[in-house]
Amino acid sequence: MFKRKRERYVDMLILGVGGVSGAGTAFAACMATNLKSVVGIEQYAEPGLVNSHWANNSQTVHTGDDPHYTEEKAEETHAASLPLFQYAKTKNNPLLAQTIRKMTIAVGTEECAVLREQSKWMAKKFGIRLIERDEIARLEPNVIKERDEKEEICAIVTDDGLMVNFQELARMLLADAKAARPDLELQFNTSAGKATYDAARGCYRVATKHEIFYAKSLVVTCGAGSLSYAHHLGLGREYVIGPVKGDYCAIPDVVTGKVYEAQTKGIPFSGGHVDPNIVGGRCRFGPLTKFSLFLEWFKWKTVPGLMRMWMRHPIRGPLALYKIFQEDKMRAYAKEQFLFGLPVVGMEHVAEKLRKIIPSIRTEDIVRLSNAGGTRPQLVNILLGILEMGNKVFAAFCARIVSTPSPGASVSMATGRDVVSQIIGEMGFPYYFDHHAFESAVSGSMIKPRAPWEHSFGTL
Repeated sequence: MFKRKRERYVDMLILGVGGVSGAGTAFAACMATNLKSVVGIEQYAEPGLVNSHWANNSQTVHTGDDPHYTEEKAEETHAASLPLFQYAKTKNNPLLAQTIRKMTIAVGTEECAVLREQSKWMAKKFGIRLIERDEIARLEPNVIKERDEKEEICAIVTDDGLMVNFQELARMLLADAKAARPDLELQFNTSAGKATYDAARGCYRVATKHEIFYAKSLVVTCGAGSLSYAHHLGLGREYVIGPVKGDYCAIPDVVTGKVYEAQTKGIPFSGGHVDPNIVGGRCRFGPLTKFSLFLEWFKWKTVPGLMRMWMRHPIRGPLALYKIFQEDKMRAYAKEQFLFGLPVVGMEHVAEKLRKIIPSIRTEDIVRLSNAGGTRPQLVNILLGILEMGNKVFAAFCARIVSTPSPGASVSMATGRDVVSQIIGEMGFPYYFDHHAFESAVSGSMIKPRAPWEHSFGTL
């Protein structure tokens, strides 16, 4: 017998609330607004089971001190990472975050010349320092051990980097949001259909198995699935997703901090790095990237959606890929990553890559982790024929669709703050966003139960 779905009206609906970006959005909505009803929907059983899971990312907070960033991008990333950095530091929980040294090495005359030049402005803005072979050997002996003495090497280093378990961060953000606003409704194990705008009601309509939501405002933070929601709302049609899977390998404990190789200019993916694991166990090396047909790794149900996305552009799509891979660096990068995935000989290529950082590593020391590594929702601009770096927010009236390739996790709390405050501005009176309340919550001084009408009208 057909059962009619229950219809509900809410002030804000967050799809993908279980990831760190969705949790950051819920945190901002509960801490700094007077929205009367906030509902978060997550298709998985608990927070942080996809790209936010500790095994599926680099566990790094990018604060702008990455040498492949431009000065403008570095400043933007630095400012956007501050809320998460402050929140994690305030928690003082080693299961959530740990201060760690972060080093990027350059090997060879060309790389060293580039890194030394970049270090000049980075030292002024971020307090990083340039170090040479002797200090590298003191800080990370295995980076120099068995390295050719004639090989030029230098590095930039910061002692106050942050290693974060983003899965735990998502849990804590939602727990704090729920503590401050007990009426926050979180629905796990719940899948949501496409979002449409109902002009007659002035709301966004989203259906689940048992309910139909009419939301005054909508935020979508579904990782690789976000772009499909944007397309349904007529946004971001010039983009498609090129899923990129990042694999990791377990290696012996050869470093005490994070050690990155210098990233190849023009490649939007992070260089390989070796770092400790925040949850314990052996060090990890990665990511080893490869293009994928899955929006979520080995989730076959995501393949048709990806195919439909590309089939909408039967001419421009292939032309964009042709333009991207016309560049020698991209072709060389793709070839290298393909070799890493080959059976048997693939590990030899991985070992050769890793020896740029740890010269003494042996192939038998490396174990590919079968259940580690997430899928990056890399945006491909089919009009320009380029891969776009960083997270992207698609905007409609009272709606924001967030696509979050790296450094999306690092800036997740700032993204949540920004999208919620922008939406509140569009909703108008009587809704408001209290920036002072948000900053107080980030610093841990305002995590207590309160009703929507109990917000102060301090800084609006």
